[in-house]
Amino acid sequence: MKDSKTEKQPWVETIRPRPRWVRQLSRWIVYIVGNSVATIKVRGRQYIPESGPLVIVGNHFSLWEPPLMIYAIPKPLKILAAGDVNWPLRQAWALYLYGYIPTNRESFKPSTIREAKKALDRDEFVGIFPEAGMNPELQLRPGKPGAVYLSDLGDARILPIGFSGLGNPKRHWKNLNKPTFNIRIGKPFGPFQLSRDPEEKKRQFEEYGHEVMRHIAALIPPEWRGMYRDDPKVKKYEIYNF
Repeated sequence: MKDSKTEKQPWVETIRPRPRWVRQLSRWIVYIVGNSVATIKVRGRQYIPESGPLVIVGNHFSLWEPPLMIYAIPKPLKILAAGDVNWPLRQAWALYLYGYIPTNRESFKPSTIREAKKALDRDEFVGIFPEAGMNPELQLRPGKPGAVYLSDLGDARILPIGFSGLGNPKRHWKNLNKPTFNIRIGKPFGPFQLSRDPEEKKRQFEEYGHEVMRHIAALIPPEWRGMYRDDPKVKKYEIYNF
């Protein structure tokens, strides 16, 4: 017998971003709940553009980064999230309330591309986590090409965010303490423009993909930067002290 808590729910595949007012209301709920259970420090909001199109990228070590992205950005987001996983019900309900663009992490489906392009054409903010999955080892990994593709697709700049201090918040809550989450927002860059030549585009995806991850790496503590820890190019993007 399958565990009902982890069995894939058919309705999850039908989730789409909720209307703007629902996402805006949800953001206030995230803001209130977040401040109730944690100390959340946001730096760099002055780097957030007034309008889009904008692709927002961040590291993904735990369950907390998506709500923290919603917390940090004072505008409703359309977030790309995995549509090919078995979401436990304790997570699925929150995803259902805010809504998201279901994404196959190996390749974008036409429906994903249409939804994302429509948002960018409307000058909206689209969020994506390039690592395409959580990494509880707290080490940054190379990103998949989704963020670069969206930047080219919508002629959109990219805004990097670094999330840190996540650790194991349950340990703090058990001791009736608030954990501290740190959010550092970097300077926008791009947009990227991809070649029409297949071989050149493939090379660009790899090159630009690393560039996106370097911007994110510069916003998290060095010990969490994984393969980018000793990358000299990361240094030029650092705007905060650790």
